Amino acid sequence: MKGLDIQKNKIAVIGFGVSGKSVTRYFLKNNVAVDVFEDTKEIDFDHQALRGFAEYNIFSIRFSDSLQSVDISQYDYVIASPGVHLDHRVILLAQEAGIEFLTDINAFLRIFREQYPVGKVISVTGSNGKSTTVTLMQKALEAAGTDVYLGGNIGTSPLDFFDEIRTQNPVVVLETSSYQLEYMKPSDYFDIACILNLSDNHLDRYHGKKKLYALAKLGGIDNERTRVLLNLDDADSQKYIVPQLEAKDILAIQFEHLENESVMTLENDSILYSGSGDNTIYVHDIKKLNLKGLHNVYNCAFVCGVLHSLNIAPSDMIEVAICAFVGLPHRVQLVDSINGVVYINDSKSTSPDATVKALESLGISKNIILISGGNDKDVTYDSMSETWSDYVKSLILLPGTANPKLKKLADTTNVELLGEIQTMQEAVDIASVAAQTGDTVLLSPSAASFASFKSFEDRGNQFIECVQTLRN
Repeated sequence: MKGLDIQKNKIAVIGFGVSGKSVTRYFLKNNVAVDVFEDTKEIDFDHQALRGFAEYNIFSIRFSDSLQSVDISQYDYVIASPGVHLDHRVILLAQEAGIEFLTDINAFLRIFREQYPVGKVISVTGSNGKSTTVTLMQKALEAAGTDVYLGGNIGTSPLDFFDEIRTQNPVVVLETSSYQLEYMKPSDYFDIACILNLSDNHLDRYHGKKKLYALAKLGGIDNERTRVLLNLDDADSQKYIVPQLEAKDILAIQFEHLENESVMTLENDSILYSGSGDNTIYVHDIKKLNLKGLHNVYNCAFVCGVLHSLNIAPSDMIEVAICAFVGLPHRVQLVDSINGVVYINDSKSTSPDATVKALESLGISKNIILISGGNDKDVTYDSMSETWSDYVKSLILLPGTANPKLKKLADTTNVELLGEIQTMQEAVDIASVAAQTGDTVLLSPSAASFASFKSFEDRGNQFIECVQTLRN
């Protein structure tokens, strides 16, 4: 297989979620045998997930309760799902045996570089705003006539669309998480790497150390070959990313105190590139953006920075595509307005910083009834103090380990706690009774979903259904 050194014709896959299935499907189609290691007991596993795989005689799956010894020497590679920690037993065995462990992103990059040497791969990472930015980037590149593909952490493995690439100069946009970037090797690099921002998130994975979290965000950057786009107005990016970044080609995204000769900036409500006497406007009036909030202006600036980095000139079609974009589900999503009360689904906000941005874009004095809570990711919630004081009138807590911190914050910011509930229906019912004309009921959890929900999508969809019940 071009790009990967396949000698033994067999790989191990850890985890059988979205990316695990994609990896397995791709290699089986290319006649490479796959052993899947699933960290659940066989009795707890949904065997419907094996549909389409079990008929392959070169496929097997091993569960945690049937896993005895592992002959790691039989595999060319160990390919892990992003959520799998580097201290997983099979990965440790691979390290001891000198067998490479990858993710679908590494595998894709190697195959892609071999087959499409002039193609470009763009990584977009950050604590918040990744999915919005990559989707907007795809739309802008499509408007420019680019052969563009979108995948990664947004929910589609790039291996799923590899065989659908139509031209010899494709552009692939990948949303990348810190978990995925941890696995990047020196030979695996992105042509353009966007680091949107950095804030308290996933610190449970990094021993509570933001410096380690920031270091993970630098995965896939080749100091000689990668152009890095970085928000120099972001305080934590300045503090934790800049000191560890050694790339030679950096395009600053900066609206305040311009320091760089090459910068994507905001001037007279226009997003433009400024450098070497060149002032190229990509968006003439940010007031025409459907995306609201300063954080989304920065996201748009990253998109424009990528266009400039690809030598794509501005056009009316590109600007229309950028301004017309209304955002994604579960990201400050308007659900309904009932009896003068607005209901907003921001279930994707799983960090304090994301909730702060939602509050700042929606708040008008103390008009927010906030539905929050979930599982703590070992972050501090102190950064929300001022915003809560300004905009949050009352709080409803979903189940989860983050609640003691959120209750303490409510006490210090004089926010009324309306209740700690067990279901989304209870939360919406309580909020609808408490809300007055002009109020906004905002679901913005600032925490992980898995205490009571399958995913942030499940949490947001339950909120939407409950609001629709109110309407009906």
